[in-house]
This record gives sequence, structure tokens and C-alpha cells, in this order.
Amino acid sequence: MHSRIEDLMRFLDAAPTAYHAVEQSALRLQESGFIELRERTAWKVTPGNRYFVRRENSSLIAFRTGGGACEDYGFRIAAAHTDSPGFKIKPDSEHRKAGGLRVGVEVYGSPIRSTWIDQELGIAGRVVLSGPDGLQTALFDTGEPVAVIPNVALHLNREMNKGVEYNPQTDMCPVLSVSVTEAQANGFLRRLIGEKLAVAPSSIEGYDLYLYPAETARIVGAQRDMFMSGRIDNLAMSHAVLSSLIEAEDGNPTLVAVLFDSEEIGSTTLQGARSWFLRDILRRITLCCGKGEEEFLRGLASSFLISGDAAHAVHPNYSDKHDERFSPQLNKGPVVKMHGGGNYTTTAITGARFMSLCRSSSIPVQCFINRSDMPTGGTIGPVTSAHLGIPSVDVGNPIWSMHSARETAGVKDHEYMTAALLSFFKDIGTRH
Repeated sequence: MHSRIEDLMRFLDAAPTAYHAVEQSALRLQESGFIELRERTAWKVTPGNRYFVRRENSSLIAFRTGGGACEDYGFRIAAAHTDSPGFKIKPDSEHRKAGGLRVGVEVYGSPIRSTWIDQELGIAGRVVLSGPDGLQTALFDTGEPVAVIPNVALHLNREMNKGVEYNPQTDMCPVLSVSVTEAQANGFLRRLIGEKLAVAPSSIEGYDLYLYPAETARIVGAQRDMFMSGRIDNLAMSHAVLSSLIEAEDGNPTLVAVLFDSEEIGSTTLQGARSWFLRDILRRITLCCGKGEEEFLRGLASSFLISGDAAHAVHPNYSDKHDERFSPQLNKGPVVKMHGGGNYTTTAITGARFMSLCRSSSIPVQCFINRSDMPTGGTIGPVTSAHLGIPSVDVGNPIWSMHSARETAGVKDHEYMTAALLSFFKDIGTRH
């Protein structure tokens, strides 16, 4: 069972940002015989083949065209997201203060800020370069810790253990060096990028760079039954979605894996779930297979969506934060997430379908409903289901410390979830 977790941990370590997650996903797909398509070029899509397409290099849709008529068998879709909460570096924001070279950051999503303090931090993302053929992008990763956000000593803040609110403008600036002079500060990060990419700093036109915890993923616990990493939310579900599509067998429905960017900031980007990316790709698949608008709409009506995002495991030290009747535990299987206000897409019907799927494959399954006096989070499920008119269920694996710099999950759960998605993708000749 640890082999799949070890593969997940390699994926987590190789994907410090959404750009790297999509690059790693594309490499895995290509190794498995998937053909990359471009949105700007003409497509030749045939039944029984494998394809994928990227948008903005931070979202990806992969699919295996089915052998059956799309209007009868539709699409079986599993979706997750590639981004995680953290801090984005402000461009050209290097400045010295009290002997330390700092850069400014913006909050991306809603991280638990205190968990980023005193961490060994790397910097990664994408860089825009100018060249003879115009603007190009390149992945960037320092590959090692190059920054730290140091805490203030207890002796200088005796109220520290009563709780501190960290101001992102003044308290969260990472320190890159204590040896850089005032004259060297300007352009320091561009020189660092240029050295790593072997390009002239003057060719760097811009960048989208993020901090990330440099400590690698690892299995922990006296029984080696847990693992810890940054970005488990939501790269673990991305890995499960991708792995299940690669391992699935060809059948009648068209199988689709979707990895959206921007979920942590509301999904309102051209590569987010609120865009028409997925609907456009599904329509294009239908048209390329010789069908028309009528068949496309009938295919949507015959489809089903699993929206995958991490779920809240009950915390042994904070069990009162859960409704005791809906308190998922680590290593007890996938979680079906429900919300009466529509933050999750699960209904009695869609929830029953997923739970029945798990039971038929001997996979344990759990349920989560938030305490009625506490707000809940959201997922890509509601907006994706609404855009497509496809019934959906929201599921996820239980984790602790969601949105922390490092999160904790159960070793068994990832295997359970991947098996459940494989069962979903398995063609049993039925129409939905």
C-alpha cells in the first residue's frame, strides 16, 4: 500500500506550485500514451484514444474517448484543483531593513499564517522571458531553502503564547539574506532567477513566484500510518484523479480528469472552474467525434461529476469542532461532503451513488456535515455542476491542519480514494 503513497509524495515534492503540478501531470500522461492537444490548433480525436490539453500551464484536462455514443454514455468526470494557499511574491519588491534583505508578499487564498513562520522556504513558479521568438515562459524552482520568515523572540513579546495575529504587510516578509548590501539589493531576485535558469537578468520580463515549505513529504507515526507534506490540499486529490484516469480501462463512456487552478481564490480566472474551459473541451470532444449540439446536450444529461477536495478529519484535540455524528477519521476511507446551503453539490441521490460505488468495491466510506453553528468551506463542485448541468457529488480524503504550511493525512485513505475513482471510471456497460 505504501507504493502509491510514495508515488504521491514524489508528486508533492515535484510540484511546489500549480505550474509544476500541471507539468508533472503532463509528463505522467505522456509516459502513459496520452497525446497533447492545443486549444489554438485543429483537433483529430478518435474513439478509444487518450488526450490532454493545458490552459495557462496551471490547469489541465485529460480524457479517454469512449467507444459508445456520447449521447448515450456521456462523460464520467473526476475533478480536483492544483493550487494551494500560501504567499505570492510581489515583483521587484526587494528591500533591506535592519540588515536583512526582504521581499514583499501577498496572501494567496487563506493560509494559516503562523505555520509559515520559521519554516525553511523555497521560491518557485513561472518566469516570463523575452527572446528572439518573443515572450516565453519557464518553470522556476530554487530547489532549496532560500528564505525564512523568522518569529519574534518570546522575550520581546511576552504575550506570544496568548495568540498573535500576523500582519501580511509587516510580519510575513521573508528574509532572503543578511549579507546583501544596499547597492546589491535592487534586482537581487532577478539575478537569482537568471543564475538558476542560465539567462540574462535583463531578459526576465516578469514572474509569478510563490513561497513554499522546502521540507519534503514523509511518512510519520509510530505505526507509519500517516504522512505529512505541504499542499496535500489539494494535490493529493489531483494525484488520485490523474492516477485513476491513467490506470482505467477503455470502455463506452468518455472518461475525463480535470485539474483546475485558482480554487483557493474563488476560481474566477480563465483557467479556473468558473471559466468555460471544461464545457468548451467537452463540446469540442463531441464535435470532433462527428456529433452535433443535440448529442452534446444529451451527453451532458447522461454524465456524472465527482468533485474531489480535501475533507476535514476530526481532530483528537478539537473534536468539539465537529458534529459528532459526522466526524470523519484518518484511514477510514473517502468522505462524502454534504451542505444544506449548497457549498457542496452532494444530494441524497449523488451521495448514494458514490457510497454504493464504494461499498460494491469494499471501500470504507464516511460522511461529513459541518456543525450547524459554523460556516463551511467551498469547492469547485457547485460552479462546475452548474455550468454543465451535470449531477455531482463532493468527496475528499480526511486531513488535519487544512491550509497549514504542512498538513497531515492517512496512508490508507489515498489508496481507498484512488480505488473508488477507478471503480467510477470502470465501464460496466450501463448508461447514466
